[in-house]
Amino acid sequence: MKLNFNISSVILLLFSLVIFSCGYSATHRNRTEDKVKAEDFCNKFYTFLNGSERDSLIRLFKDPEFAEQGLFKIIDTSVNRYGDIRSATVDYSETFVTSSGSTSRGKYEVMYTVERSAARTKERFQLLSEDNDWEIVRYDVAPAQGNNDEH
Repeated sequence: MKLNFNISSVILLLFSLVIFSCGYSATHRNRTEDKVKAEDFCNKFYTFLNGSERDSLIRLFKDPEFAEQGLFKIIDTSVNRYGDIRSATVDYSETFVTSSGSTSRGKYEVMYTVERSAARTKERFQLLSEDNDWEIVRYDVAPAQGNNDEH
């Protein structure tokens, strides 16, 4: 039995192997859909905070030890100094997401203006995601400019 290969068949076979063996990689900066996902994740934080769901808050953080020790100190200090949260509005968000094949990784920063009972604050989240696993790596609270009580 004799196999009959022509040059075009060999070229097509090699081209197909090259195409299917290459991984697809893409980088996205500040896509609307990525910003929405980041803001939705941050909104979970405020939902859990308003519901006094401390165990749920801890699970949002990359470092559970920070969440158990430092986070609640930040929250308690913020409530004592600026009051309870009345509303939170996104001021700024920045996203950077890379995808390679079926894997995606992202870095995000979301800044909120938070209306509190005694003063307004700026609250910043830094997030990481890998595929569909999200975590907060940093959370900061500072007085908003224009507050009378800026400590």
